[in-house]
Amino acid sequence: MKIEIKQVLRPLRLMFLVAPGNPKSFQRAVQICSSYWGGKYFPIIPYYERFSKAFKISQNLFGISTKDFYHQLIENYSVDIIIYDEILKTEAIKALNLGKTVVRIDSIEESLINNDPKFGFGLHQIFATLLENEFKYLRNDQLKINLYDGSKKDLLSGVMIGELNNKYLDKIKTLFKFNDQIVTNDEYETILNNESGNYLNYLDIGSYEIFLNGNKNFEGRDVIFLIDPNSTADLMNFWNLRALGWNILAVWSSIIDLATTRKKVTSILKRYLNNDFNHLTVLGTEAEDEGEDVKRFKALLHEASNNTYNGYMFQWWIPRYWEDYNMRRADHVFAVGLSVKAIKHELTSEDYISIPVLKPTFMDNWYHSHIEPVYTNNLSLNIKSQSVDYVETFPRLKDEEAGRIIRGMGIWSVTSTGLNFHPNLHDSFIGFYLPLSETLVDHLFERKKLKIELSSAGKLAREVIKNIGGIYGTNLFFNETMINLLSLFESGKPVGKKAFFDNIQRNKSKFSFKAEPKTIVGRMLNNKMIRLGAEIECTFCNRASYYQVDEVNYKIKCKVCQNTFDLPAHNPDKIAWAYQGIGPFALNNKAEGIISVLLTLRFFKIALIGNNTCSCVLSSNILNGREVINEVDLILLYQGNWASNEYPDLIFCECKTHKDFALSDVNKMQKLGQQFPGAILLFATLKKHLSQPEKKLLKKLANSVRIGNSYRPINPMLILTGNELLPTNSFNVLEKLEKHKQNHAYHEDHTGHLCDMSIKEYLGLEFYRTIIEERYKKKWDRQKNSSTEVDV
Repeated sequence: MKIEIKQVLRPLRLMFLVAPGNPKSFQRAVQICSSYWGGKYFPIIPYYERFSKAFKISQNLFGISTKDFYHQLIENYSVDIIIYDEILKTEAIKALNLGKTVVRIDSIEESLINNDPKFGFGLHQIFATLLENEFKYLRNDQLKINLYDGSKKDLLSGVMIGELNNKYLDKIKTLFKFNDQIVTNDEYETILNNESGNYLNYLDIGSYEIFLNGNKNFEGRDVIFLIDPNSTADLMNFWNLRALGWNILAVWSSIIDLATTRKKVTSILKRYLNNDFNHLTVLGTEAEDEGEDVKRFKALLHEASNNTYNGYMFQWWIPRYWEDYNMRRADHVFAVGLSVKAIKHELTSEDYISIPVLKPTFMDNWYHSHIEPVYTNNLSLNIKSQSVDYVETFPRLKDEEAGRIIRGMGIWSVTSTGLNFHPNLHDSFIGFYLPLSETLVDHLFERKKLKIELSSAGKLAREVIKNIGGIYGTNLFFNETMINLLSLFESGKPVGKKAFFDNIQRNKSKFSFKAEPKTIVGRMLNNKMIRLGAEIECTFCNRASYYQVDEVNYKIKCKVCQNTFDLPAHNPDKIAWAYQGIGPFALNNKAEGIISVLLTLRFFKIALIGNNTCSCVLSSNILNGREVINEVDLILLYQGNWASNEYPDLIFCECKTHKDFALSDVNKMQKLGQQFPGAILLFATLKKHLSQPEKKLLKKLANSVRIGNSYRPINPMLILTGNELLPTNSFNVLEKLEKHKQNHAYHEDHTGHLCDMSIKEYLGLEFYRTIIEERYKKKWDRQKNSSTEVDV
């Protein structure tokens, strides 16, 4: 078994919860962010036990609970640690059950002032390496480090260029010897506008060696934000949008007419002029088209666009960086990944992994007295094995759960990008066991006080996958002709060599691969689907029986009358070569339904185009104590290529060959949906069409789960038939469904839209997304017309 591991060093990412409408609470968080490595990318969020009406309107918070709001922020920013202002209610924050370490802000302040910062590195720890590598000699570009006292200014300067607590700033000044390249320039306007471009501010220093590790969903957007410098809400939104990794320029009334502002705006807009595909977004929080400041800025844009009004677009609402994956994709607000350095490991291992920790370059210059984690190593696993037993993608897990599942020493967490090991200053190696899918899924059921165990069918399916050489061996079943061929062997019936080869010869043009009969038979033999033997007639009872090759001898015992007779060596024409199914391929109902399960698994792991990842557990019983209370044919944790920075979908599968779905099948799936809100309920069959009774049963279930306020129902339903599992066109498994495809929905939520497409095709139901969009529009109109409150 080969394992590829991509190991990425990054800072810990903290999230701050502050008191709403409290500038002092916000400023305190800004000061700590400005003091930490990577602090420019730490979100600062107001904490509400219950959203105010003004906040809901200003942020478009419709149909989202406070718990989901904070959980989704944690997911978007890949947050490792939660820091909260001690004036907030500790019990209420812990009641959110955020699954992260939660720490009071005063303990972080104290650790900084004591030169022993917890949960990260302070600026003073970066300085030694920065000075040695960048400022040891006089620079030609005249770049300087500016240790300015931002606390003497307003909150605006702290948000734009960083601000340190006075006590911490004094500590830094006592630690380092000043030279001409370290200055204390408190000229507010010069620093804020960076007119000379020759100063490193605190946020710049805290970003030392950090690269923005973009992915397909992170666009590194250029944005201009028209802000009110006296609005805490505007400043907080600016901070959090910049923390996404955006190149965002704030503009306010007093600087619109400055030459430096004009120069910056012109430089940014130039990249979008005459661009038919992208535009520069200009954000504002209220549509005051007649306001004086807006008129002045529009005039500036008009001039910068060479009087064409080209290349930019105004947007009078804040992108929803706090929303779920689908909304974030619609608004293009995925947070950037942080990366300092990365290496790849190629290992050969059974199950235990041990690799060195990747450390920051400046770490060895300092000693921490505490054992708290101070940085992160992100690990992406690619396990190349014939087995499907190992985890490829992780669901949402609390930090304490992650370490238990992988049996790793130290502090671990899981984000949508993979495993995270959080070393303290004393850790040198990362050690863990490769996580097993069955262990992971069993843990999800343990949350419901249930357990799972592989059923006999599941154990058989696992052995079949091993015998056929892993998941790609299922390609052999990706053909209706092969399945019909295997049906010849049901119930253990032997098939004569001539009849078998003649059948293959007649149908060989229908196989998805070109091959002669002997090649196809060879593949079936190698994959332990069939075996060779002979049918020989007993000379006592005149009954023919099938004998495996190793059972054929000069003396043969009849399997019917139990007499021993001589092999007809003198007349070999009476020895008829034949083949017989092995194991599940000798059973009834298409190998006890295993083929349908394997083709469903193949659909997600191979057939859907893209770099998809999928963890699976084969057919299992669900137990309450020792009592089997339910069963499921296949459990998947599926992360599509379009959702590479989102947690996987949990999918429960009911798989049939040619039997109809029954009420009992629907009931057990409905029960699973009730136990796991958000899980997808998949009904898979090798038939090309559903019967009317099946449609009636499935439509009733679909309507019962089509509730909720998200773009997905509480339990999306997906139907796959032989049209998708055994398509005529193997290069387009979704050909039957694509007539219902809506490109924007497909790209925003590939799997969710696939569910909608299948329900539309096979049950005739409207897209759930369309229903929700209409509901949102009506609710937005009501909310907008019922209040004129403005958030402060």
